[in-house]
Formats: sequence, C-alpha cells, structure tokens
Amino acid sequence: AAGFVVLGAGGVLSVVAYRLMLRIARLPEERRVLR
Repeated sequence: AAGFVVLGAGGVLSVVAYRLMLRIARLPEERRVLR
C-alpha cells in the first residue's frame, strides 16, 4: 500500500509541475516586459 501511495503522489506532483511549466512557457514575454 505504501508503494502505491508513493507512486500516486509522484504522479500528482509530475502533473502539477507539468501544468506550471506550461503556464510559465505561455508567459515568457510578459515576464520580460515586467522586468
């Protein structure tokens, strides 16, 4: 059971990180303008 929980948590973290990367990739120009 512990192994399954670890795999599930890793999957969720990977999905969240993937979405964050997509959001950052969508706004590179805007961040440059703010700087």
